[in-house]
Amino acid sequence: MRGYENYAFTGEQSLVLNFEERTHLIEDLYHLVNIGTAVFLDIGGVSDQGLGDIVNEELRADVGVGLRIGFPRSSGGSTVRIDLAVPLRNGPDDDNEFSPYRDWE
Repeated sequence: MRGYENYAFTGEQSLVLNFEERTHLIEDLYHLVNIGTAVFLDIGGVSDQGLGDIVNEELRADVGVGLRIGFPRSSGGSTVRIDLAVPLRNGPDDDNEFSPYRDWE
């Protein structure tokens, strides 16, 4: 989940839902790059007890915005995602701070 520290959640059972809406701003800039934005909501949790425990006690969520930079002409058509996410509930370690998230697709 993008609003929490890496490896903040541990357990045998997990439930994760991601909702993301992307908007393309610039297509094929200089025939090299696509640029877009995204807004997202992540919901999920982890538990050793089962899915019922996640829904009743361990469910967390975050919201955020992101920048998408795509390279359609590269091998594999990779996309750089730069996201800023805010957790809506403290994590398992009681951390609830603004967190940047980066990823390659």
